[in-house]
Amino acid sequence: VIHSCDNPSCINIDHLRLGSHQDNMDDKVKKGRHCRGELSGTAKLTEDQVREIRSANGLHKDIAERYGIARQHVGDIIRRKAWAHVV
Repeated sequence: VIHSCDNPSCINIDHLRLGSHQDNMDDKVKKGRHCRGELSGTAKLTEDQVREIRSANGLHKDIAERYGIARQHVGDIIRRKAWAHVV
């Protein structure tokens, strides 16, 4: 169920509509209510660090060690599979 008015205490049945989990996630993103990047409670990096990683030279292994992240994550950042919103 997707809640259209985004008021947590609202119980108006007219503000509810059926949808899949993906529909609910898309609605959240469209309304800007999702946490990504630094706003995520699990983020280990800042947006500035992501920019540094993208411009860094050297082995992914060494870059990962410098920032305390996995080597695969460095590759994902560089290919914009992770932190794609950072310019």
